[in-house]
Amino acid sequence: MSAKEIKKVYFPVRIFPDLIEKLKHIAKYNNRSANGEIEHLIVSRIRDFEKIHGKIGIDNIET
Repeated sequence: MSAKEIKKVYFPVRIFPDLIEKLKHIAKYNNRSANGEIEHLIVSRIRDFEKIHGKIGIDNIET
């Protein structure tokens, strides 16, 4: 399945205004949108977690 075929979900996040402004600064520095920077941070965090704890399978997620 290609990246274009994967549907992304809308997930609103509450964040302090000063943090979002700092995030926007970092995103601009990295030539990303704020949303792109958030997605990059999440992917990086998941990758780091999985290196230590093993791959997270969808079946392992508690609902």
